[in-house]
Amino acid sequence: MSPFPRLQAATRFPDPVSLEGHGRLAAGSLAPLRVYLVEDSVLLCQKIAEQLTDPGRIEITGQAETEGTAIRHILESRPDAVIVDIRLREGNGVNVVRTIAQARRRGDPPTLIVLTNYPVPEYYAECLAMGADYFFDKSTEFDRVGEVLDELAANRRTTLRND
Repeated sequence: MSPFPRLQAATRFPDPVSLEGHGRLAAGSLAPLRVYLVEDSVLLCQKIAEQLTDPGRIEITGQAETEGTAIRHILESRPDAVIVDIRLREGNGVNVVRTIAQARRRGDPPTLIVLTNYPVPEYYAECLAMGADYFFDKSTEFDRVGEVLDELAANRRTTLRND
């Protein structure tokens, strides 16, 4: 068990969930949970994608190695969840978390998950203050990311849009 408890997450799934910008879906159908990865290691990014993708339930919709690219793509693509490493090729994941958290309304996606090799109390506190929903150690808590995504995917509800 991690010395870092799960960050307090806001309720994210009012009933029904609006999927504006996610395409038309039939009533009662399930849309896959859309996840964006912010990780500077291409090999690790591939491993994360392979282990977390669940066709029809969870899909990896993009990946960035730098702070600027991540922020731009996340704001454009509006994923349901973002997995962020703290150390990036350029910039850092804390700034990604802060920028995306500021851009979302309280309770709206994306869910922000920090997954790092640097699980020190200072990073934990800073990520919490910046708006992260979860903080996990890559080496000991990787499976917990999958559990969070499974929970988010299970809570997805879709509605027929009438536009």
